[in-house]
Amino acid sequence: MGDPLFTVFKKPYELAVVEATHALEENRCRMKSVKEDIGKKRFVIEQREAEYQYDRYLALIMEGLAAEKAAPEVRAKALAEKVKVTAVAINVSKADLEKSMHQMSEAEARTKRLEADLGRKKIKLEQTTTYAKSDGIICNMFMSEGIVVDEQMMLFAFVDTSQWWVQANFKETVLKDVKPGMKAIIVFPMYPDRTFHGIVGQIG
Repeated sequence: MGDPLFTVFKKPYELAVVEATHALEENRCRMKSVKEDIGKKRFVIEQREAEYQYDRYLALIMEGLAAEKAAPEVRAKALAEKVKVTAVAINVSKADLEKSMHQMSEAEARTKRLEADLGRKKIKLEQTTTYAKSDGIICNMFMSEGIVVDEQMMLFAFVDTSQWWVQANFKETVLKDVKPGMKAIIVFPMYPDRTFHGIVGQIG
């Protein structure tokens, strides 16, 4: 049980795993870059919004002073214009940030797809070697080393020797005393000197 039965040519499956691993790592690097870019853009927006609030406050003060002839009107207008320009720059930066956020969402979705793809390819690589699920014997061999095989192609028959089933015929008058789970002693006419032990599985 657990012994390897056969192995198909592994190289294509190994290369597929390597390729999928590189694609996943490349996408993760892209995610990291986009994430850093998002952080920088948010910082710029915060700075510009702080500058906007400060200049807007000064513009209101200068506008009031200009109305009272206590400050040059030209300076007040220039500051008001700067506030407008900063507001436009903030909107542009937010639109750019939104674009980066969308790229991040796409990269995250792609990462999940690549992780799933890598997982499938690892499973296929593991399945290049087939192991016996129980003790048994191989018979009816239909393959030899180097032949080309396809999925679902029968290569050999594997007889499970960990469990044996015996079909026995009894008279109906005896069956009433036989129940599933009862211990059984089995003797074959071919091997009269050997006694086998088992359990009644089903009656039908």
